[in-house]
Amino acid sequence: MTPPRQNAEHAAQKHPLHRRLLFSHLSVALVGVGMLLVALVSTYELRARVILLVNEGVPLAQASTQMLAGVRHSLASLRGWVSLGDPQFLVDWRAAWQQEIQPAIERIKQCRHLLAGRSCDPERLRELQALLADLQESQWWVQEVARAPGNEPARMTYLFKVEPSVRELASITAALLALEETTRESDDGRKPLLVRLMEIQGALAGSHLLLRETLGPDGLHYIERLERQLGTTQALVAQATADPLLTLEQGRLLRLFQREWQAFITFAGEIIRQRRAVDWNIALHRLAAETDPMANRTIALATTMAADAKIRLEQEADAARAASAITVWNLAIMILVMLAVAYGMSRKHARDLALPIAALAEATQKLAMGSLSDNLIANGNDELSELARSFNTMRTSMQQAQTVLREAYAQLEQRVMERTAQLETTNYSLIKEIAVRNQTEAALRESEARLRAMTRAMPDLVFVVDEDGRYREVLAAGRDIGATLMRGKVPAPIRGKLLSEVHPPEMAALFLDIILRALRTQQIQIAEYELETSSGPRWFESRTAPLDVQFTDRSTIPANTAQQHLFPPPDVQIVAKSAAIVVARDITKRKQAEVQLRQAQKMHAIGQLTGGIAHDFNNLLAVIMGNLELLHEQLAAQPRLHELAQQALRAVDRGANLTRRLLAFARRQPLLAQPTDLNKLILGMLDLMRRTLGANIQIDTMLATDLKQTLVDPDQLESALLNLAINARDAMPRGGKLALETGNVQLDENYAATQQDVRPGPYVMLAVRDNGGGMAPEVLEHAFEPFFTTKETSKGSGLGLSMVYGLVKQSGGHIAIHSKLGQGTTVRLYLPQMQVAASPPTGVKAADTVFKGHGETILVVEDDTDVRLFAVNALRALGYDTRQAGDAAAALELLGATPQIVLLFTDIVLPGEMDGVKLAAEAQRRYPGLRVLFTSGYTEHPLIVGGQLAEDVEILAKPYRKNELGQKLRILLG
Repeated sequence: MTPPRQNAEHAAQKHPLHRRLLFSHLSVALVGVGMLLVALVSTYELRARVILLVNEGVPLAQASTQMLAGVRHSLASLRGWVSLGDPQFLVDWRAAWQQEIQPAIERIKQCRHLLAGRSCDPERLRELQALLADLQESQWWVQEVARAPGNEPARMTYLFKVEPSVRELASITAALLALEETTRESDDGRKPLLVRLMEIQGALAGSHLLLRETLGPDGLHYIERLERQLGTTQALVAQATADPLLTLEQGRLLRLFQREWQAFITFAGEIIRQRRAVDWNIALHRLAAETDPMANRTIALATTMAADAKIRLEQEADAARAASAITVWNLAIMILVMLAVAYGMSRKHARDLALPIAALAEATQKLAMGSLSDNLIANGNDELSELARSFNTMRTSMQQAQTVLREAYAQLEQRVMERTAQLETTNYSLIKEIAVRNQTEAALRESEARLRAMTRAMPDLVFVVDEDGRYREVLAAGRDIGATLMRGKVPAPIRGKLLSEVHPPEMAALFLDIILRALRTQQIQIAEYELETSSGPRWFESRTAPLDVQFTDRSTIPANTAQQHLFPPPDVQIVAKSAAIVVARDITKRKQAEVQLRQAQKMHAIGQLTGGIAHDFNNLLAVIMGNLELLHEQLAAQPRLHELAQQALRAVDRGANLTRRLLAFARRQPLLAQPTDLNKLILGMLDLMRRTLGANIQIDTMLATDLKQTLVDPDQLESALLNLAINARDAMPRGGKLALETGNVQLDENYAATQQDVRPGPYVMLAVRDNGGGMAPEVLEHAFEPFFTTKETSKGSGLGLSMVYGLVKQSGGHIAIHSKLGQGTTVRLYLPQMQVAASPPTGVKAADTVFKGHGETILVVEDDTDVRLFAVNALRALGYDTRQAGDAAAALELLGATPQIVLLFTDIVLPGEMDGVKLAAEAQRRYPGLRVLFTSGYTEHPLIVGGQLAEDVEILAKPYRKNELGQKLRILLG
């Protein structure tokens, strides 16, 4: 044994290991405690200076800042109360004084007791308290006066003088307009006077509004506009007073209006003078002249005190930083001393422990290499000796274990050789079985590829569902089946999911019932149902057929005897479940087409009925109108009877207008179509629509710049547009917005397939949109039906939308209406675009002049005796000689017997095999120079193509007046 090892053993016997380690740790701890005591002494002075900063400087600075914020807050709240009158500003003003200014003053007073120095000067504190007291008193006076009645003299003048004057002027204007409306019913030439009175009404409202705006804080900006508006209104009143169309009563009312208007101008001038005065608002004047300067002095004094407090804080902070630096240096020196002492003591103890541990490590290396045969010396009683004795015991045990392991290794080699031979036999059988399985899988993949190609080409949904309602396979998906059926709530794949996880409970129960019925009856089950999808509700038709194969939850692979011996089969229970294949087809378009077809058939049947009724009414009205017109002419010398006849004629005109609307819905009215620019038509009607709808309806236009022309009757389209605007106005009783939009659109084949009587192609679109109450679905379904209305009795006839529907359909277009309750209504008219430029038809404009004949002979052919008699009497009154016939055969005989007949006036609808058109053709064939004038109640005849008259054809629609008949005859006879 070497001398160092003997010294280590001697030290170990004298001082045990745990005692030596404890002594080392306690030495380091004693050095740390000494360093901590030095640090505490160094930081004592730093603590004293920090306490001084917290108790003296910080409260003073915080109180000064809080008082500055409170003064500014009180000024802002008081100014808001004076300007806007919101009580919340008054609450904020009181809170500024109670929660900010007064607590800050109390803190500053306490500072005087803590530190008698420059920062807490008693003279400054007394000056600050006096300024705050004066400021509070001044602000209190301002907030009391701000809402007093006499604070704004101009507003008092407005309330007690201007408002009564405006009410009087408004009542006079309303009386003038009501009197003008009553007078204008009997005289259509008074329209300019009505316009001038409405302009006066608008100018009065504008003057009143501007005068009211001058009372606000920015009222000086409105005075110049007010003076211009007063001059404009004065000029309008002068023009109206000089109008020769005024009645005596209107003249009296206008003079009364002038007197009241002069008083209004006087009051307005007084308000303008008061508003321009410096003290127009007493509270604001006092606030600017006294309160604001006083607040500025207070803020300046508080700012000075805050600056002094800041200087004192900076001085104390510098002293604290110096004390902190000294403390840091003391700590650094103590740390270095502690490190040196700890290093020396640790080095000595480590040297005493290293020698025994090194000997143990050397023995461990020899043991690992198998060359250690002797035990370690362990004579002591310390922990290292105990470790050496444990190491000797472990060495002996390891040598015995090595002997046992060599024997077990020899036995393992023998068993591995036996099992290797067995595995070679098993491997040969597995290779043969894998080859067979690969061939089977290849054939299966080819079959699946063919099936997948077939199902991918199918537009339907094809999937397999078992008896538990679980999707087993998705064979074909015409679209993304997961996103379609699951509405995007879960990931798209649905294979392995239950019906209840994909569909609502009621639909899942229905589908499962269909599947179970197909499995039970072994027959195909056909069903139709509506399903909520990601694109909305859609209709499907499904065919469910049972499958001959069954599905299992788990599958096993049969094994031969050798494999079973090597790998025993698991204990798995296999459950077979029946399944059905479902083929679902989307039939939404077919359902929509069926609904559109039923609606079109219903509208066609209603149109047939209304057209027939209108035709019969036209015949009746023709007789009534003709006889009344003749009677009206003969009663010119009897005023009372003449007026009764005039009233009856007006009633007949209303009846004729009703039948024209019915014919428009039935698409049987003759149209004078011509190339029309919808933008120009809308712009030309804006003034009329604004006057009709009233001032509470705002009209917005969104007109396409490159809008194409369309072929339509502009007069009829103007009436249709006005009807739609009036309907929109009735839907917005409290006012709203009406939007008119035009554009070029393309209706594709997909849209046309879902609508009835719509051809795909380019169209000109006119949209009328309002933000009214909208229509419920049950009301929307009957919107186009004649006489259907939701308005009160006598408020609407129910023919407005019907006339628009008939006009658009007769013009070859399409109409769509979209409405939801609370979201307004949008009506879109689609009219075909003109592909070829067409010139507008030329004709003679109707006039009130009655054209007399010169004795020409005219043949009247009419099957209705009363209508024929009226026509004969009217022609004779116009100076023509007449012949009459009730059918085509009699008419041809009269033409042969009377060669002086120059014109054939015939109804289109005649009894017998030959109607009016065939009669005219035969007559002109026999007598080439014969003129022909047709008459009819509607256009259900080949000479009317698409609602438009054929070329070289003249027709007179029933009912007609005598002067209209005379004009047509003059056109034909030259």
